[in-house]
Amino acid sequence: MKCFNLRALARNGLYLSVLCVLLLSTGCALFRSKDHASPAFVNKPLVWDPQIIQGELDNGLRYLAYPSNNTQDGLRLRLLVGAGSVHETDQQIGVAHMLEHMVFHETDDYPDGIHTWLAQQGWQTGREINALTQQTRTKYMLRIPADSDVSLERGMNLLANMAVKAHLKADDWQQERSLVLGEWRRFDSHRAAINEQKRAVIRAGSAFINRPTIGNYTAIRNASVSDLRSFYQRWYIPANMTLIVSGNFSSDNLMQALEKEFSSLKNPADVSQVIAQAKAALTLPKNQRLVTGRVSPASSEATPMLVLGLKSSIKRDRDLLADRSRLIDNLIRKLLIQQALQQRAGLPSEIQSLSLRADELTPHTRAMTIAVRSEDPKTSMDQILQQLAVLRQHGFSQSLFGVVQEKILTQIDRLIKRNNRPDYLTWEDRLVTAVVQQKVAEDLNLRYPRIRQFIAELTLDQVNQYLQNNWLLDDDVFIYLQADDSVSWSAPDQGSWTALWQQTRKLPVLAVVQKNNHAKEKAQVLPDWPAVSTPSYKTERHRAKRWQYSPTNKGESGSEVREWQLTNGDRLVWWPVGDSLNLQAVSRAGYQMQGIRSDLSQLAQQLGAQSGLKGWSQQQWQNSLVTHGGAGFWQQTPASLNWMHAGKASNLPLWLRQYRALVEQGWVSDDAWEQGRKALARQIQTSGQQQTLEQQQRSQFIYGSDATPLSQQANANVSKADLEALWQQQLRQPVTWYLVGKLDEEQLLQNFARYIEPVSRKSDLYSAPVLQRSGQHRMSFSAEGLNDDVRIRYQLRAYRQQTWSPQLAKQIEHLAPLVQKALKQRLRTELGGVYSVDYRLTLDPQTDRLESQLSFVAAPSQAEMLADEVIKVLQQLPDRLPDYQPASRSQFPRLMSRVMSHLKLRALIQSDLAKDDGQWLRQWSSLEQDSAQPDADELINTKKLKEISGQLLPLPERVELFWQEN
Repeated sequence: MKCFNLRALARNGLYLSVLCVLLLSTGCALFRSKDHASPAFVNKPLVWDPQIIQGELDNGLRYLAYPSNNTQDGLRLRLLVGAGSVHETDQQIGVAHMLEHMVFHETDDYPDGIHTWLAQQGWQTGREINALTQQTRTKYMLRIPADSDVSLERGMNLLANMAVKAHLKADDWQQERSLVLGEWRRFDSHRAAINEQKRAVIRAGSAFINRPTIGNYTAIRNASVSDLRSFYQRWYIPANMTLIVSGNFSSDNLMQALEKEFSSLKNPADVSQVIAQAKAALTLPKNQRLVTGRVSPASSEATPMLVLGLKSSIKRDRDLLADRSRLIDNLIRKLLIQQALQQRAGLPSEIQSLSLRADELTPHTRAMTIAVRSEDPKTSMDQILQQLAVLRQHGFSQSLFGVVQEKILTQIDRLIKRNNRPDYLTWEDRLVTAVVQQKVAEDLNLRYPRIRQFIAELTLDQVNQYLQNNWLLDDDVFIYLQADDSVSWSAPDQGSWTALWQQTRKLPVLAVVQKNNHAKEKAQVLPDWPAVSTPSYKTERHRAKRWQYSPTNKGESGSEVREWQLTNGDRLVWWPVGDSLNLQAVSRAGYQMQGIRSDLSQLAQQLGAQSGLKGWSQQQWQNSLVTHGGAGFWQQTPASLNWMHAGKASNLPLWLRQYRALVEQGWVSDDAWEQGRKALARQIQTSGQQQTLEQQQRSQFIYGSDATPLSQQANANVSKADLEALWQQQLRQPVTWYLVGKLDEEQLLQNFARYIEPVSRKSDLYSAPVLQRSGQHRMSFSAEGLNDDVRIRYQLRAYRQQTWSPQLAKQIEHLAPLVQKALKQRLRTELGGVYSVDYRLTLDPQTDRLESQLSFVAAPSQAEMLADEVIKVLQQLPDRLPDYQPASRSQFPRLMSRVMSHLKLRALIQSDLAKDDGQWLRQWSSLEQDSAQPDADELINTKKLKEISGQLLPLPERVELFWQEN
């Protein structure tokens, strides 16, 4: 066993000695390239962070581990198997993914199946355990909570059983096959076909072609268990695996578990050949030629897009020289993106869009792409040649380079100021990235200063020279047109492309990129924000005294909710708890309003939100938000319009100023209107098509006479001014401002007096919710004449009148996932009819309705049977509902810390809407303490939830729909 514990070597004074040996073994030659190194540059191997334990077992299995030595940390294990869909033969399409499913069945140490053992532990797929098949590898992931009885050794035992000890029985495959088909039915076949067409051009001649990870219907139906065994025995070998461990364990414990679970695993006699073939499948052939093709558009109305790509090699050595190359590669990626953004305003009117970007196709190959949208492919090609001419003749401009370089240095400075001690979750991600991208996970406290110095000393001439030598190469090129067949295009052949490439060296440069200079760029000042005044106010006349909430958490003194009525009609509701600030502005400008079409309400809101301020370009608006607390998030529901922000409390005046500016100078820009006009035109174009008619029929089936069909004539008469007026009307509606976070009360009121009270309000929008019709209705459906490769969507919508209360709302929130588990257990595990079930159950305080939505995709022959089973499960819930198991907060510490303040905000809003004087807040207080109060234990437990499920479900008023998905 080869093992390097860098931390142990450092403790014993051997670290520097080992490093010197490594450096001497490389020769440490002076690097004199003019691209990005000075004559004095000495190349050295990159050094792993000494906290990492890494090594290789005698059988070739590689391991990387980070021991946190923190008892509050859980354990994360990932097994990366170098076997994906690119390793399949033509007779094994989709087998890598099928095998990922099958290794959870019977194994040497789990005769009842790993799924059964996991269920006994209360573990869930997607939470504690997960697996993912990709084109290049398959990943198996374990997330063991800190309070779990499952040990590191047990975790490794599970992975070892999946890796080489699965029995792969024929009867298990017959059961699992239907689930794999169910997963296949969930995929967007149209988008998958488009991606495959692109792949055929971009990765021509490689093993990536015609290897979709999900497989296809025919391949899944025809695959035998012997096909799975053949793939398993060929590729699932220890020399083709890497194990990553992070969390609370000791190095001794790690080595003992590795020795017990993995060291005895054997490789085949031809292991060297297998590993060579595995690596060869990941490479792209050097075509030395031009590859062209056509790709179907995402939709029939999409503007044709012409794409040119230049492929080149990436240096992947684990040394300083290769690391510098990767840093310049990253800089060039950013420069390309910014160069395209800089040109938007100066593009010819016939060019709809331009993008410059770079993507890694494999760890060793990248592609720089230029994509242009216009109605005429020739116009697009002319623009592509212009972009190439700029890059080949001039490279990047000094002004652009200076801006991007400065941004990168600023980002690095922020990273250096941080306490660069990644937690065990971050280390898990870092180690996976290091393996996948063939990098070294260095000590960040050493890496960041080094790369800062390199970026700071880098010159534009070095970057442009590197661009010419390593990126702008014409020996491996692809070009494709994404358009429907009605668009005429003659793809260039090799000879004509060579001539075009040569022209770019002398083509007159018309683009605006080279005309810019740093002085001009600095002179481009953003338009002024609207001026605001500071009116006087009196605190006492604003204060309301409705709230009776008293804090339940220790240390929450003074955290009572406070409410004010503002002079312009707005309300301010503030709960001063938590260090971060969450804000949500709520008005009743939803998309279901009296006298206004819901689709136009949504379109006006979307276009207005992206337009920014009157007279500003969208880019100016986005740039200005960087210095004004970031962009707020808009959300429009049937009955409300919400504007949300989260961050530091010091950002509050910036957010309020941003909102004030939008209300007073909000508009619909010409660019946004162009998008809206096309959306309306598409509605007119498709209003008579079968798919749209079916959508209208489904809407009528759900809502009855309240569902209003679209009018072609109404769409034709909609103007930019109409949408702009509607957006301004939405912004003028009175708002309730909800805030959660600690603030100085005096400053809070001053900010609202300055920015919000001067906003003039007009309450002239009235909610007209479209509600589901009463009764029980099932849409007629027949599977006659439909093959089982057809996707049938089933949807159940149901409701009952139910008075809202904070207690019941809390119970419903915990009941919903248990109902989903019961449905999944019956429909997936027992019947094998679906891959997943989407289920939602909510109690609406505004309508006093308990509402549910359920949907899944199934084969035509099973759709109605499964729909019947749904109703049966809901009728039998007290017997079928699984036990309630509270999730440990320590299981997802980063997630919980992120969402806690949002949960408080939601609780505040619910309490206000229900006028319950803070009862809902008391329920959420126990969540923050991670310990329920005695009355909460009585409220949320298995017995109580089963009792509620029997009383309330199934919901009596329901509609059931079936339709065929493309």
